[in-house]
Amino acid sequence: VLHMGRREREEKRLKGTEEKGPHVNAQLLALQRLTQAGPRMIAHYSSQHTILLVGEGDFTFSLAVASAVGGDRLICTSLDKSTQLQVKYDNKVNGILGTLQGLGAKTHHNVDATNLKDYEFMREEGKDEALIKFKRIIFNFPCVGLLEDQQAKVAQEKEAKKMLQKLRKAGKGKSPKDNEKKSSNTEILEKGRAEAAAKRAMAERKLEADTELMSNFFASAKEHLDDDSAEIHITLRRAQVAWVGTSGIQKIARNAGLVCIECKYHACVRVCVRERM
Repeated sequence: VLHMGRREREEKRLKGTEEKGPHVNAQLLALQRLTQAGPRMIAHYSSQHTILLVGEGDFTFSLAVASAVGGDRLICTSLDKSTQLQVKYDNKVNGILGTLQGLGAKTHHNVDATNLKDYEFMREEGKDEALIKFKRIIFNFPCVGLLEDQQAKVAQEKEAKKMLQKLRKAGKGKSPKDNEKKSSNTEILEKGRAEAAAKRAMAERKLEADTELMSNFFASAKEHLDDDSAEIHITLRRAQVAWVGTSGIQKIARNAGLVCIECKYHACVRVCVRERM
């Protein structure tokens, strides 16, 4: 039996490393050939549509669309800055963004979906800076994130936890059980009710803020609709739909000069709107 020497093993390892890059490139080339084969359609999206995606997270939805219909007519944006994306998604987003660019899609970060016309990339070059128009504009799960009081509470809890850990290391801290005092059942019940009421109030404020975001997004996106067949697609959490109601969503659309043409219920709720004629 012949045993591979150290040098041979190292040469084989290096050869495998060199072959890995071309393999990844081959996958990208295969996707490019697939999307360049001719007009393609998946669900409500076509390779002949100009498509704008806003509020993207790790850009996996953008990649799914680009892989299906091509990226040449695709603009993908996120509210997060590029550095924030690296922290949130542990740098895995880099590969997705690279593949999107390889498919011809354009990506932009730190983009406010409620003020789209304020960005240079949303205007035509050499055409008196006319607004770029789209056949499809997509916003999945419009959400304002944590409210200021929620952020403050999270920061306070983190700070308190760090302080307790420091005290314990110094031998001066006590476990939470040491500081607990016996309370009557009535006091415990009242405290629970107060905490529940505070959580409900905070959740309602959050839903109100999310609804306002949806309204402002509709008004902003309407200016970028290509024609009366162009559509805005949003996906909402069931909690948000339950809060505002289907009729409420239709009213928000009407206030922005739009009309709701479809509202589908699955694990989440998908809403399609068009410009009202």
